[in-house]
Amino acid sequence: MKIAFIHPLKHHVYYSMAGAIGEDRDVVGLFGYYYKGDLIDKILMKTKYKSLISGYKYSKIDHNVKTSVWIKTLFLLYKVNPEKFEKFYFSQFEKWVIKNLRNVDCIHVLQDYCNEVIRYAKNRGIRIVYEQIIAYDTQQFIDKKTCVDSDTKLLRQKENFDMADYILMASGFVKESIENHYRNVYSNKYHIIPYGASVEAFHYRKRHRKSDEPLKLLSVANISERKGTDYLIEALKCFDSSKVYLTMIGLPDESGKQMVQEINKVDSVSYVGRVPHSKINEFFYSNDVFILPSLAEGSSLSVYEAIASGMPCIVTNNVGSIITHMKDGIVIPSKDTQAIVGAIDKIYNEPGLLEFMSEQTKNTIAEFTWDKYEKKIADFYRENIV
Repeated sequence: MKIAFIHPLKHHVYYSMAGAIGEDRDVVGLFGYYYKGDLIDKILMKTKYKSLISGYKYSKIDHNVKTSVWIKTLFLLYKVNPEKFEKFYFSQFEKWVIKNLRNVDCIHVLQDYCNEVIRYAKNRGIRIVYEQIIAYDTQQFIDKKTCVDSDTKLLRQKENFDMADYILMASGFVKESIENHYRNVYSNKYHIIPYGASVEAFHYRKRHRKSDEPLKLLSVANISERKGTDYLIEALKCFDSSKVYLTMIGLPDESGKQMVQEINKVDSVSYVGRVPHSKINEFFYSNDVFILPSLAEGSSLSVYEAIASGMPCIVTNNVGSIITHMKDGIVIPSKDTQAIVGAIDKIYNEPGLLEFMSEQTKNTIAEFTWDKYEKKIADFYRENIV
């Protein structure tokens, strides 16, 4: 059995691939960029662009990854100038992948990438494992105005659902988002496998309430309507900065540009903007509570990282998280400013609650490390891909 893991970028596909390696399976990774120590890598590491390839390596899969100088070059051009090179890079990546699918029995692909590759595989009887990494039709949870039959992106995703043999997802919320449109059509294909976090990168610290300091909140997410940023801003207007203080990390999308201006007007909020992922653990370590009032996610990796750091989380049902209400965090309805205020107030006014929830996060993350995720992927392939 030969399995090809395919992705033009990075995401969590390295961990998925690591889980599949072994047990008489021939596994190959076909990635747009991967650090192999070749001439391109060595040259790039001596330039100001070396940050572009930070994290594009995972020792468990080093010997199973195949790269192309041409595709790596296009990847870098795309990263430097996405507007000019995005379309060309992705099309060339798919053509390169198709040329490398000889004798492949199964492909493993992620949402919104490689639609042509999926078609190619389907036409040749290659089995398809497809990951839906975020909720289907996120607009249904924002304004309910999407016309699925005329939305190119959603039609492409539906085509992928039709062609896939297995649909992997990290939360029941993703399943719900599909079922809202296609009740029981794909139910025999679903497999829910939650993500994980690196307990080595995000060190646990037990939180304690300090009466002489504000409750320090952290949000790591794009500034956008989908992330519930507008509701979060309104909630923080209800607090004095001496009582509650929020640090926001993330770049705005089109819907969030105006929100940044509003954020800067709120005394109890500090907007940091973009922070490299290699530096993000410093913010997780120094704050008390993570908050993400998102309207639609898949299963936010930031929540796993917060839990690994010992931070209780305030999240909505729509985050698709592993949080258990009043155990390691507080789960609230989406689009509800007062629910956000109430959750913050509860942790602020009950000093022992922060410590209790922080202690519980240690038990939670023990079940959701990347090692555990890899084992679950291994189980999936053992039980389904024979």
